[in-house]
Amino acid sequence: MLTTPLQRPILLGIALIAGLSSITAMGILNSSNIGMIDQLFQWIPNQQTTPPILLISTTETERNTPGLLQNLVKKLNEDKPHALYLFGHSAMLPPFSAQDSTRIKNSFKNLTLVDSVTRLKQTHRSKQLPSMANNTAYMTAITIQAGHFRRWHKEQAIDSKTYPAFQSKLRNLDNSVHLALPSSNTGVIDFSMEDGFVPIVKAQRVLEQGLATSLIENKFILIGNALEPGHPGFTVPIRADTGISQLELQGYALHSALSKRFLKFASYLTTMLGALLIASLSILLFQWFPPQFSATYSISICLLLVAAQWLSVKFNALILPAWEWIICQIMTLIMVYQLRRNKEEQALNRIIAETNSRLSERVQPLNFNRIDDPWRKILNMVNQQLNLQRSIFLEKVGNDHRLKEIEALDCSINDISEYRRDYHRAPYSDALEVNRPIIPFRDYFKEVDEGEIQYLIPLNFVGDVLGFWALTLFPDEHFDKELFENNLVNFSTQISELLYHRKHWKLHDLKSQNPWIKLISFEIGQSLHTQLTHSVTLLENRLNTLEDIFNGLSTAAIVYDIFGQVLHTNNMIEYLSRINDIAIYKLTAMDLLAKTGEMSLDDARKKLRYVTLKNQTIAISSRAFSSHTSHLLRIRPLLSTAKANSDQVHPFQILGILFEFIDISQIQQNIEIRQDVTNKYFNQIRNNLSTISLANRQVLKPNGVDKSQWTNIIKEKIEDSGELTRQIEQELKSQVYMSEQQVVPVNISPTIARVIEALDESAHNKEVSIFYEKPELNTLSYVEIKTFETLISAILNLLISDAAHESIICIVILDESKQDLNKIKINFSNMGHGVPKEQLEKALLHAHTHLSDKDDYLAQVTSLAKKMHYWGGELHIKTDIGSGFSIDLILKSFAFTSLKNTHFGKKQP
Repeated sequence: MLTTPLQRPILLGIALIAGLSSITAMGILNSSNIGMIDQLFQWIPNQQTTPPILLISTTETERNTPGLLQNLVKKLNEDKPHALYLFGHSAMLPPFSAQDSTRIKNSFKNLTLVDSVTRLKQTHRSKQLPSMANNTAYMTAITIQAGHFRRWHKEQAIDSKTYPAFQSKLRNLDNSVHLALPSSNTGVIDFSMEDGFVPIVKAQRVLEQGLATSLIENKFILIGNALEPGHPGFTVPIRADTGISQLELQGYALHSALSKRFLKFASYLTTMLGALLIASLSILLFQWFPPQFSATYSISICLLLVAAQWLSVKFNALILPAWEWIICQIMTLIMVYQLRRNKEEQALNRIIAETNSRLSERVQPLNFNRIDDPWRKILNMVNQQLNLQRSIFLEKVGNDHRLKEIEALDCSINDISEYRRDYHRAPYSDALEVNRPIIPFRDYFKEVDEGEIQYLIPLNFVGDVLGFWALTLFPDEHFDKELFENNLVNFSTQISELLYHRKHWKLHDLKSQNPWIKLISFEIGQSLHTQLTHSVTLLENRLNTLEDIFNGLSTAAIVYDIFGQVLHTNNMIEYLSRINDIAIYKLTAMDLLAKTGEMSLDDARKKLRYVTLKNQTIAISSRAFSSHTSHLLRIRPLLSTAKANSDQVHPFQILGILFEFIDISQIQQNIEIRQDVTNKYFNQIRNNLSTISLANRQVLKPNGVDKSQWTNIIKEKIEDSGELTRQIEQELKSQVYMSEQQVVPVNISPTIARVIEALDESAHNKEVSIFYEKPELNTLSYVEIKTFETLISAILNLLISDAAHESIICIVILDESKQDLNKIKINFSNMGHGVPKEQLEKALLHAHTHLSDKDDYLAQVTSLAKKMHYWGGELHIKTDIGSGFSIDLILKSFAFTSLKNTHFGKKQP
């Protein structure tokens, strides 16, 4: 389903609200909100009124002292407390006799014994309530949330019986029955105050020193166990390290009940309304705010929500969904930022698309500007285009008027006889004066042969002298001096323009890369316009490449849209249509198919309908173009790759129909060559048949002739013909379907030459010469092409890296087909350092292992040599310290006269 730009943010907003609703409904962030409160009130505690509560702690020793608890209660009752609560069970009371029961009961007047509901669950019912207690009550379990004990339960059920907490049964100071209990069974105890907010004193101090009446009168007195040293307490936010005792924990729960401070969470409706308000306001403001202000605004809103959380808990005991709202704010920022970024990217894409239409003026490819040595490319271009004997380029030195030698072809810098490298002097000044190629008035090169012509050409562009070009050539009988000099002018002009633009590009690039300039212009990072420029440059290079490839195809191609109109053509189809007087732009796809396919319009319609509806490719023989022997017309649909949300719609999902006129004249020529090879084999079979016929006549002669000899000849020739026929079939098949993994007969001589050429730079850097003369003998051998080239490359890299300075590497191919059963031997040797025999043996031993070091050429050679056994080849290495390497590569040669035991068409395992 397609989404419009308006629907996209609406869908994102709905997804955001739905996700936030799920998080809120499941209470995933409740603990996080409580953790935020803990941290806030640890920094800024809540200043509250001292609660009407006093905690009196006792130890186990004090509880076992006779009369201590009785005296404590008696002393406390003297100051008229509101209520006395003793935490524990009957075991906490001192031992007493039956006769003292009545007296002891009277002494514990106004005392309520509070037993633990959790203990009752594990205690026999007869021992649950002490018989001497006037009043009984229960304390419920306080459970953990967000890592602390804070969730208080109004009541707790055991065996279908409900036990209410003592805090829910007591009367407030104004004798009102109802306290500020949570509506649900549980409530969050308030720990927003400082540690020690609820006062606690020891029982011994009360007995010995007494307390002020104000600390006891009309107060809730809770008596219970103190936290023994070494015993773990209940972890609460105000004392997370050591914890507090059960007595203190119940005291804080009582404080929350008396002061209406059981914290409660905001409702689901509040969370959603707040999220909608925050998201709506942010989306509205983000339309005007730039990204940096939007981020500042979001941070401010988050801090404001944190402050609101602190104020809400302080004044209203309400826990706000602060984290939910912060997440909503952040997600809104990300969503709006992403939408704005998408719009900006779309705008940039439109700018790039509009810029592409103006990419018509091009100077030179960027890769030429970026290379370190442009002169080598120029020298290669000149060598490919002009038949020169010698060629040397000289470059201007900086801002000086001196020259320096750069590159030379088929000669060296020492061949120049002119030592004054100053273009203010002759002959350079003479060439600059006429700004054309000149023949120096005296020899510019040393040892000029008879008939060798010298030229000196200036390289300057718009008055900027860039260098000079000196060359020599031997003119032939068709030499046209004026035409040649004009060609030199054209080449020198193009070379000068390339060098001029490269020079200014390098200066600009050097300035742009200056760190101080980038710092001042705030371009240390990759700026937007830099990315745009880079994208446009890449797109331009891409379009140039595709256009050049399409126009440079030898296949004539034309693309029609589904409506039959021309979309694209390449140079070849335009050339063929021009010389054959065919107006392709006036012809529809049907007309062109009918004309070039030599068929009726009805047949053309049927074929186009087949291509369109079936999305299939058809091929038709065509002889409409007289410039070539024959063509194969291939028609195929170009299926649309447009995305689902694209506004481009193509009927039948077809972008266009491609007509390709493939020149098959070369294929026909290859077929003729294969036929010639086949005829050669057939001649050999015919010779075998002639021999069989002659032997058969001898066998049919009257007795007296030794027929066994002729019978053996017949049998041998029949077997040889059958083997020959099978091998020819495999050979022709392997030539048609040859792949890089097949073992086929390959002319190894040019293959070695190609590898040598590829490693020429490595040898030049090492100042090593490679002596290799292509042999005239037949060097067809059975190899696997890719592996063979890799093996030769590894051998030469090994010899180059090992070779001594200014030494020679020799490559010799020996034909041993007569002496050694159709073998070709290749010897590679160098003058180098060599390696110990132990290292060679180690490399041969571990030749099967995986190569992790790409620079270990010896290991590569020994590893690749293992694959040669499949071809029937061998590799022998001789080396020692100071003697370099001598490597013999023995391959099986290809011979038409003996085709047995070959490896045609086999693939590497």
